[in-house]
Amino acid sequence: MKTGDDPKGFSLIVFNRNGAKVFETSNVEVGWNGMIGGNSAPTGTYVYVLQATTSEGVLVRKQGTLLLIR
Repeated sequence: MKTGDDPKGFSLIVFNRNGAKVFETSNVEVGWNGMIGGNSAPTGTYVYVLQATTSEGVLVRKQGTLLLIR
């Protein structure tokens, strides 16, 4: 996805180390703020899965890990 692209579709899901979903959004302007149910998420490793369809109809899939440090 190129910078400035307005995607037709978007999904971002974050999972904890046990595989439980802790965050999900379909709004490209909303990211995870490190909170789970209104409380600060524990320090640790989380997995994200991002899927977007560009304005040109190209499907982009990305996944990886992030380390939350408090």
